[in-house]
Amino acid sequence: MGIKAIVKETATKGTKYPCLKESETGAIVLFFAKNSGVSVCKSYHNDVGEYSNTWLESDFIPFHGTVTLVNE
Repeated sequence: MGIKAIVKETATKGTKYPCLKESETGAIVLFFAKNSGVSVCKSYHNDVGEYSNTWLESDFIPFHGTVTLVNE
């Protein structure tokens, strides 16, 4: 008797934009191109609406929660 393993990958190669990603510091960024996006959540380092084209996207993981934007 042996062991049989079937692996089914669901992740796609590469990132599809736009996408939300989060960092360990609590930043949530709406990326619309590689390393380019806008912060949608206040964090230790960033304010809401802060734009950068130098985010280190490799420091972020996909965010699967919900973000609601409201005018104040």
